[in-house]
Amino acid sequence: MANPHLPWRWFLLFGGMVGITIFVVVAFSIPSAGLLVALVSFIAGPSYLIYRRLRRQAMPMGQPPNQLEAAEKKLAQDVERKWREELRRWSLNDPEPIRVRWRLADEKVMDRVEVIVGRKTAGRILRLQPWRGSTDEIGSVAEHLRSSSLKRAVVLGAPGTGKTVFAALLVLALCERRHHGHREPVPVLLSLSSWDPKVSLRDWVIDELSRQHPALRDSEYYGVGAVEGLVRNRMVMPILDGLDELAEGRRAASVEAINDAFGTDHPVLVTCRSEEYLAALERGGQVLTGAYVIEAEPLGLDDLLDYLRRSVPRQREPRWAGVFDQLARTPDGPLTVAVRTPLMAWLLRTVYRDGARDPALLLDQERFPTSSAIESHLLDGLIPTVVARARAVGIRELGLTRLPEVERTVQFLGFLAGHLETLGIRDIAWWNLRLAVPALTQKWSRASLAGVLSWLVASLVLAVPMVAWLGVDGLGISMVIGLTFGVTVAVTVLLAPARASKPSDFHAPFDWAVTGRIVKRTVLAGATNFVITAAAFFALLTWYGEADAAILALGGGFMVANLSAIPYGFSASAGLLTPPGKLGHLTVHIRGRKRLLLDNLGAGLANGLRQGATAGTAIGLAFFVPAALLIGIWEGLGAGMGTTADERATFVLSPGIMIIAGLVVGTAWGFVWGVLVGSGIGLVLGFNAWAASPMSADQAARPLSTLRANRWLYIFLVTLLSVAFAFVFAFVFALVAGLISLMSHDSLGAEVVGLAALGAVLGCLMGAFSGEWPYYLVARTWLALCRKLPWRLQTFLDDAHRLGLLRQVGAVHQFRHATFQQHLATLHGAGGPGRGRRQRGET
Repeated sequence: MANPHLPWRWFLLFGGMVGITIFVVVAFSIPSAGLLVALVSFIAGPSYLIYRRLRRQAMPMGQPPNQLEAAEKKLAQDVERKWREELRRWSLNDPEPIRVRWRLADEKVMDRVEVIVGRKTAGRILRLQPWRGSTDEIGSVAEHLRSSSLKRAVVLGAPGTGKTVFAALLVLALCERRHHGHREPVPVLLSLSSWDPKVSLRDWVIDELSRQHPALRDSEYYGVGAVEGLVRNRMVMPILDGLDELAEGRRAASVEAINDAFGTDHPVLVTCRSEEYLAALERGGQVLTGAYVIEAEPLGLDDLLDYLRRSVPRQREPRWAGVFDQLARTPDGPLTVAVRTPLMAWLLRTVYRDGARDPALLLDQERFPTSSAIESHLLDGLIPTVVARARAVGIRELGLTRLPEVERTVQFLGFLAGHLETLGIRDIAWWNLRLAVPALTQKWSRASLAGVLSWLVASLVLAVPMVAWLGVDGLGISMVIGLTFGVTVAVTVLLAPARASKPSDFHAPFDWAVTGRIVKRTVLAGATNFVITAAAFFALLTWYGEADAAILALGGGFMVANLSAIPYGFSASAGLLTPPGKLGHLTVHIRGRKRLLLDNLGAGLANGLRQGATAGTAIGLAFFVPAALLIGIWEGLGAGMGTTADERATFVLSPGIMIIAGLVVGTAWGFVWGVLVGSGIGLVLGFNAWAASPMSADQAARPLSTLRANRWLYIFLVTLLSVAFAFVFAFVFALVAGLISLMSHDSLGAEVVGLAALGAVLGCLMGAFSGEWPYYLVARTWLALCRKLPWRLQTFLDDAHRLGLLRQVGAVHQFRHATFQQHLATLHGAGGPGRGRRQRGET
């Protein structure tokens, strides 16, 4: 139950700040427009806090059943449609799937029988009944696994035995059971290779479902937290594919993580290679609680020959006679051993079914003395075979954009395979492409790029108003100010947190630890800017022969640092300078989403005001109090000990009076400026969070669609930040002009335009490094220039998917099989499978 008391502490805090601000405004005759905007902002924040507190008390806990049912239905439809299309591309029914037989595994890899079946025994020993099934009877297998006594299962098998295909077929079989009235949880197939064990498995499942099915994030239609509700209410059955693809030292802990994430009453299925699963059990000593374990039997010779004979066209049977005879007569021969897995049997059929190749070549034992040589030969032949088929059938019939070339396809896929093997993952995700460019993975390189770009852009934009104001001398000043911005941006990027902010972060309650980090980054950014700006101005003014270069340089550094410290520090703390880990979809339709818009804007404004006011007050005190103290000491020393009472009083009292003045002015200035910047960034992030919420329930997560959506969302955020900062800087100019007379003439148009342009540049630079799309753009451009990847990468990947070389899982592509990925990586010269992930996992 929420605390029913209203946040009176915030009334006292904001009321005191408003009083100080009104005093300073009246005392220094600051324009009334500034007072009006400040007061409106101050009132809006606490008002929203009260509104949100009362609304939270009035809202019922949990998810409305009708919304959860709608989300469950939508998820089931998307899952079934996706895997039907994917299995069609895999050509499993051409003419029909290979008959892979499954049996009950040894009881030593399972939990106690009474735990599996959920029965209590009175001294009796229970035994599981022997069971066998096959892939061509997947409906019966699904019926058995989803019997009333079984909740969880593990599927084991050797490499290439079709565990992923079994899981995909099981997904469709379970969806079919839902059509026949069975109350089944929605099966969702997820690849464990993309799971970082440092993250909670339950949270990872929720994140993966949200990423693969973005329509479920539509809070107006499905409610807030629909995916979390589905998982919490056991309306989803996770099918976790590839436990063996995790780091060796993490597999045992991963079994425990699955037990911790999902109780024994939560249906879950895990696939893993047999040897790796046994090693994980021996290492950790804990089985998957209550799991029924089945394993694949070796592909029988009769099933293999039957599959090949049905797959070979009648006209080609004479050329296959020798192969059929060899398989039947020599069960231990290199050819038979090589193709005794469903993967290699499918490759044999695919590579040699057409007339371009003679399967009798495989009988040459001098060329293929071992089964490994035959396996490598079949893997080598897959790409040339599908490319030749594409040229024979035509690009229009296959839906390709262009005719592929064998050499380029092998080259590009080989690079991607090597990159994935180095990272130890399976997902070809466009937002992870920057990991293939070392310069984009290091903070110092990102900081250098941001600094140079900021210097050039800021100098170019500021040159126009500075030249109009000061003539030719303004060009040098604009370069100096641009340099200070560039260096400060670079330092701020280094200060940015490793984790990007999420929209929900601005809905979080006030946290002094978070505020402390914001204050620290703000002070460091301001101090860096002050030192760089003062040094640059001193060098420039000395070059022009200015007598008071030191004083003017300190004043210029003080002014620029005060203007830029809060925007830099606050933006870095808000994660605007950190590549985000989430993908977004731009939706700006207001109909049906007004409440969500107001909620996000209010949350952003309230939290922006709170954090901005605190950080602004801190930076104001950090700058104004020392500056006032120095001025007071300077004035006292100038008066000297003297002989008159007034001179001695000035010497003694001047520092104290200036400290008091610094406290008052610093608090008021920092508070007002922090509120303006905080409210601006808060409103922008709140509006961006609303725009990133998908509206259409028919949105499908595909690699190209997510790339385009993220690009538009990135442009939207940069535009919002530019407009917001342009307004804030133009407004604060009028605020400062009433406090400090900087202008020697009456026309302020050029100065206002200059500061607005400066704010727009700052906002643009703050947003320039906030999305995944710019990093992807830089990485793709660099790798294309190095001829490691094509310029139209997503088109190439889509064509490879249509050719059957890749598979699509939500917004990512994967190689059709891990063995194919490892083979291409070896050809490309990768250092070894899973090196990157395993090193990270072992530390």
